[in-house]
Amino acid sequence: MTISDMKKLNSLAKWDAIVQRNPDLQTYREKSAFGKNQGADLYLRGYEKGINDAQSEKAVSLAASRS
Repeated sequence: MTISDMKKLNSLAKWDAIVQRNPDLQTYREKSAFGKNQGADLYLRGYEKGINDAQSEKAVSLAASRS
């Protein structure tokens, strides 16, 4: 499911899709609201996940090009 598809879902379904992509964010799904600190933490976790995914894809691409 793409990010644009996820944006079209209702809140509960959207959080289900988010947690499916990144189980570390389950805590945020269970809260009805969160403050500035939790919002910053959520942003940093998402950023970290994006960096990790990019590095994983780069490693796979590099290994494939060496074959």
